[in-house]
Amino acid sequence: MIKIIKRNVLFILVIIALFYIATYRTFEYWNGQAALKINFFEKAKGMCERGEIQIAETCPIVKHVTDTYVVFVPDVITAFHTVVTTTEFSTIQVIYPIFLIFISILSISKEYKSLYPKMYLQRGKYEDYLKSVFKRTYKYVLIYPIMYLYVFIICLFMSGHFNYQLTVDIGYELVSKRPILYLMFFFSNIILQNSIHISLGLIYVKKFSNVVLASIVGYLTFLGIEIFNEGVLDYLILFKTFKMKVPQYVNILDVVDLSDRNYIFLLVLLLYSLILFIIMLISYKNKEKFIIKLEQNK
Repeated sequence: MIKIIKRNVLFILVIIALFYIATYRTFEYWNGQAALKINFFEKAKGMCERGEIQIAETCPIVKHVTDTYVVFVPDVITAFHTVVTTTEFSTIQVIYPIFLIFISILSISKEYKSLYPKMYLQRGKYEDYLKSVFKRTYKYVLIYPIMYLYVFIICLFMSGHFNYQLTVDIGYELVSKRPILYLMFFFSNIILQNSIHISLGLIYVKKFSNVVLASIVGYLTFLGIEIFNEGVLDYLILFKTFKMKVPQYVNILDVVDLSDRNYIFLLVLLLYSLILFIIMLISYKNKEKFIIKLEQNK
């Protein structure tokens, strides 16, 4: 058990850090922004009854809300969306990819530097070895979705409702009236983006057999794709040529904010993930070249 912990100490620390931030920021939202809204309606009701509020439009709204609802918190989806788009989560998704690439290929990088692949391939099938490699790397695609699922569960307990009219009445901007569709897009986007990162990691770890270098180059490649999307595809082609402004569909760096996005963005992510997965498979296609490359990188 101790040996397993030592081998995965970095992975464990990253997981702890992510879930700590998730817990802290989610409860900070409920104890801050949401709490202020609750206190407002509770205090405003008494102030309106005593004639202490002079703004004519305020008291009818307060009366409607306090007479109609028992709680004054937004629906689960709006609360969840607010947490993941207005706190450190928006920063985490920019720097997390390099950690994901590093963690997913760390053990593979060490393996590529050893004699294990060559010894295995002397008696085992190359296809079976690749399946093992892919299974051990692509499993990390679930880290980020599990963290967001954890945040969603907290919001579910704190809010406890999907009453979208309540959300609008108490002054929040409504995110979506279709929670199942919203969650499907949200988690699919994250999984597809993470698969892009891992595919890049697998491509470069074979090329360099150096986990740090492979992680950095993989991350820079992802940023390069994003720059191409926004600079060339969006600005030069779609905007300049076709007078179309659709950055929300080509910005694959930010996948948690679903404002003004639909299935088209999901298809864009799916296309990129498939292209990079196919490129990765092609790079591993030749067994002899794979072995030679590992020998060169030792």
